[in-house]
Amino acid sequence: MIIDYISEFEVDADNILWIIMENEGRAEFQYVYRTAAGVYWHPMNNGFRFDPKGGLNYEKWFKYNLNMIKGELGLDMRSSKKLVWKNVPTDVQAELLHKLNGK
Repeated sequence: MIIDYISEFEVDADNILWIIMENEGRAEFQYVYRTAAGVYWHPMNNGFRFDPKGGLNYEKWFKYNLNMIKGELGLDMRSSKKLVWKNVPTDVQAELLHKLNGK
């Protein structure tokens, strides 16, 4: 199991949720797209791009993909002590942290 820390959550202008990691990631992260779950690894950003589909809210979609990434890539994502939030509503922040901490 690989442990890495999320340094930033961002919702961009297209309502895409970005999960930026502290470390550079691994080459095999690029294959996350094969799960057809709307998650893509972007090595230049050191992050995952989550494109919510089917009307799911960020929290439900994040929990689903958090479990998928853990199972498929063996990546256990945790929050950094220096976590930054960009354009993420406060209520969504609380829910994402709740899901990240396994509750």
